[in-house]
This record gives sequence, C-alpha cells and structure tokens, in this order.
Amino acid sequence: MLSKSSLGTDPLAKVLEPNPNESPAEREARLLDEAKAKRMSDSIDEELEKQRIAVKSGPRAIKVLLLGMQSCSLILITQFLMHITLMFDDRPK
Repeated sequence: MLSKSSLGTDPLAKVLEPNPNESPAEREARLLDEAKAKRMSDSIDEELEKQRIAVKSGPRAIKVLLLGMQSCSLILITQFLMHITLMFDDRPK
C-alpha cells in the first residue's frame, strides 16, 4: 500500500532529476539534448496536427451497398456510380 507521503509526489521525478554532481559541461550537454528532444517532439506534434486537419477537411468517403444478383448489369452499376459522382462533384461545371 502507498504511504500518504508518496501519494503527492511524481514517481518519475527522482529518476528524471539531474545528477547533483554534474559538471557545467555535462549540464550544458544535458540541456542541449533536452532542447533537441523538445524540438523533435514539437515537430512530430505539428505534423500530426497537420495530418489530422487534412483528413478532417478532405473529401469524405461515401459507402454504397449494392444489393442484387451477381449477374446484374455491370453497365447499370457503372452508370449509377457515374451519376452519384456527378451529383456530389464540387468542381465548377
């Protein structure tokens, strides 16, 4: 069971805190590494956000369930799909 004193602390804080005996050169190297990791993380977050917006604002897929015998006229199905495409086409005519 957890004690009351451990409930208010971050369990990774002890692991992530810098070495108390680190030299100024080690500190500088650590800070540079952290800054590089932060830039990389921000870059990935930005790319994911762009992809999310692109998917959200892109064309939406329309699913059509065609029922009937397999021997139904392929021409009829093709004409139906062309009609639907023209109906929902946003380009100027």
